[in-house]
Amino acid sequence: MSVGNSAEHHPSGSRRISKVLFDEPDHSFLSFAAFESNIRAVDAAMLFANGLNPFVAISGPSGWGKTHLLEAAAAKIERHSGVAPKCFSTVEWVGQAGRVEVPGPLLLDNVQDALTGVRMRPMLRLALERRVRAGRPTLLAITGQRPNRQIKLFLPNPRRWVAAHIQSPDAHEKILAIDQIGRVEGLHLSNAILRVLAERIGGDGRTYSGIVTRLKVDGTEWMSDERVLKALGLCDPFFSDSPDWDLCEHLSRVSDKALLPKKCRSSRDMAIYALRKVAELPETKVASYYEVTQGEVFHAVGRFSEVLKADPEAAPVFQKFVETAVRCL
Repeated sequence: MSVGNSAEHHPSGSRRISKVLFDEPDHSFLSFAAFESNIRAVDAAMLFANGLNPFVAISGPSGWGKTHLLEAAAAKIERHSGVAPKCFSTVEWVGQAGRVEVPGPLLLDNVQDALTGVRMRPMLRLALERRVRAGRPTLLAITGQRPNRQIKLFLPNPRRWVAAHIQSPDAHEKILAIDQIGRVEGLHLSNAILRVLAERIGGDGRTYSGIVTRLKVDGTEWMSDERVLKALGLCDPFFSDSPDWDLCEHLSRVSDKALLPKKCRSSRDMAIYALRKVAELPETKVASYYEVTQGEVFHAVGRFSEVLKADPEAAPVFQKFVETAVRCL
């Protein structure tokens, strides 16, 4: 499976955070994380952009790259021809009186929005039929969880169309996708972060796009054990729908089995210190988990801070605890 990085540039300065798999500013194919579940759609879009497949329909679940492929195809066509192809929301395009007069390549997004309307569906079918007869290249993006035979049948002269479906990526492909998102944004994410995000957080590419944006505000290097815990702390709101994951519970469980510094009163003090000072979770979150007041959390952090100051052997012990917590993720 290939994951590329683009070095090309596109004059457009527009960026949308909802771009799946975090396209670079030039929206190129090389900035797209390609793997088994989407490679056929990538190939179809590339062939369209090179003028080899004039009629292409790409379907797939929301948030996993269809719009990116449309914009990548548009950018490639513009670089080669100097003319930007027309790209529309399908409902917008069908509603335009001069829609069939678009002479060059046409790219339509969110086709599914026009397929349910009693009037709009036949209007779209007729307009596409005219484009096929005239040989005018057309690229469609249709949101759907699985390949839909009805979509293929809806297309005029279906044998002339290449239909490709993007599937939701598996856990391994999500790791590749998140890594690519980070790389495009200049982030270096540890394997531990990639694995936890892929396995513990639901959602789609937009979700991971938001996570990377959140992390980028705090820096680009996320490789050390301390930075892993900090990343998980920053991402804590994204884990709200994951019933089997809680950073407080994880550090508490690891601290119960960890070696403590000699002057440390309890494993809970060490865990609370890690949650507040390393992961930087809000005091309210930590207090809620331990069912104590925020003042008690504050004092626990203070007690462990004194241990670190008073005992030169405490820091290595604490570092070992952090290392174990990351290794056990």
